[in-house]
Amino acid sequence: MKQDNAIVPAARRLLFAHNLFRGARLFFEIFLNIFIWKLTNDISVVAWFNIIYLATHTISFHGFANIAKRGNVHVLRSLALFGLAVVYLVTFLLAENALRYIFPLAVGIGFFNGIYWISYHILRFDLTEQNNRGNYSGLEKGLKTFVDLVIPIFGGALISLNAFNFGYGSVFLAGSILFLVAFFVGNVRYSPKVSAHLHVKRSFSLMWEKTDIRKSIVAGLLGNVSRGGAIVTHILPIFIFSVTQDEFALGGWLSFFSLVVIACSYLFGKFVRYGNYMHWLLIAGGLYAVLFALLGAFPSFWMYILFGTLVQVISVPLYIVKRVISDNLIHTIDHYHDHRIEYIVVWEWFSIGIGRVASFVVLLGVIGLGDELLRYILFLMPLVVLADVLLIRSIKAKIV
Repeated sequence: MKQDNAIVPAARRLLFAHNLFRGARLFFEIFLNIFIWKLTNDISVVAWFNIIYLATHTISFHGFANIAKRGNVHVLRSLALFGLAVVYLVTFLLAENALRYIFPLAVGIGFFNGIYWISYHILRFDLTEQNNRGNYSGLEKGLKTFVDLVIPIFGGALISLNAFNFGYGSVFLAGSILFLVAFFVGNVRYSPKVSAHLHVKRSFSLMWEKTDIRKSIVAGLLGNVSRGGAIVTHILPIFIFSVTQDEFALGGWLSFFSLVVIACSYLFGKFVRYGNYMHWLLIAGGLYAVLFALLGAFPSFWMYILFGTLVQVISVPLYIVKRVISDNLIHTIDHYHDHRIEYIVVWEWFSIGIGRVASFVVLLGVIGLGDELLRYILFLMPLVVLADVLLIRSIKAKIV
């Protein structure tokens, strides 16, 4: 069996800095959304905030891809992290008045977030190879799980302690500091590949002609409507908070979810053979679909906890398999180095610009957590999950 452990030191350092970024961003994903819901008691306001943020992210991601393709990846990464630190600091200074400026703040976060992700995706792709992406993705998921373990309970404690009467502002100040640390840690040695001008339209035509790539892109869209969409990432924490009414308790439960799975990512990426990936994908996808159906049928506090715990475990094979397949399919394009950035841009448009945004658009008619429309949405999610999994399983290309 071939060992997938040849990750270069620069990639490891990038991965460490990236998870500092993830930690800072998690403060916003959990607590800024809770902050909005707590003050408005309106899911549709949370949805609008995220739609604006994600739309701005997607436009920014595409808009700066041409600069990244010319080799200015580190410049963009530095600009993004510094810009996010500033936006978080402004949110901290505004305190509760931040709600009055919540949509401009969404634009600011989305703008710099898009710049960061185009730079990170290029660095990650160029610093890994076909034969070690399974291990990199396993480590990436494992470190993300560690961040998911630490940040929620730490953020909840900061808010509950209310030191200096900062309240929610304390987590945004902490996030600003984390962005700045990531700014310095992630300056890895890297010789960027300089390419011609961005040509998304031409590259998209080449990609769309290949059935396997087309399936992977559409599956990315479906996955971000369901597994990576609003219900799992944003509404589940609101469900739990609506019962506990305590930020520290919420953080504790979210950290518990991550504790359950903290070792699974690394072990899966290191020891599961590529040839068995598709079997794991089918099992995990089926279980995920069942959990969505149960959440819709039996909404209760302990069902929220069961759902949150099990989806963390199930997401390990789903995340790693889909990431490896998506990245390695780039190599099936002739002269793929000339199209790798365009591929990343197209993927982002489908997965985030369409898929993730759609997961919030369907929530625009939802006011309260007991809204019947929300239950209908939950009952539709199993179909989306299964369609996602079946598309990936139908891919014929060898992934390594």
